[in-house]
This record gives sequence, C-alpha cells and structure tokens, in this order.
Amino acid sequence: MNDEVLTPGGMKRIFLLPGELCVTKEPTFLATLLGSCVAVCIYNRHTGAAGMNHFIRDRMTDKAEPQGKFGDTSTSYLIKSLLGHGRDDRPL
Repeated sequence: MNDEVLTPGGMKRIFLLPGELCVTKEPTFLATLLGSCVAVCIYNRHTGAAGMNHFIRDRMTDKAEPQGKFGDTSTSYLIKSLLGHGRDDRPL
C-alpha cells in the first residue's frame, strides 16, 4: 500500500496498486484504479472487517511471482484474513 492519506472528511484512505491487498476494521476508504486488472471487495458484517485486493491474473502459474498478483491466491488470503478478524466462522 503505497498511498495512505486522509479524505476531506478525515477518514483514512488507502490506494491499492496491482498485487496489493488490505484488510481493516477501521473506517477506511479503500481505492484503486482498474484497467484490465480485477479487484475483489468483501465486508464481514459480523466483525466489521472489510478488505480489498487488486490482482492482475486469474491464477498463479509461477511460484516465484508475488502471490498478490493472482486472483486465486490473493482472494483466498483475503477471505481467510477476514474470517480471522474476531475469529468468527459465520459466512461473510
């Protein structure tokens, strides 16, 4: 996450670049800019945690590449992180 500033209303703003992911329980404005990439945003209504990823390709083909670049590994990590906030196993 390369850009963390406050919005005019005082809320923290985080801008995600390709391959990045953010999970938070604090009120936060998560932003990104998409071209051919994909972003997944998920909110856990039971714990108040929310997260977003920004990935480039659908699945990992080269284990040497950062996992955040791929939808299968990045989205799996995002879901596990959200379920881990507050140790709540109910559906998101």
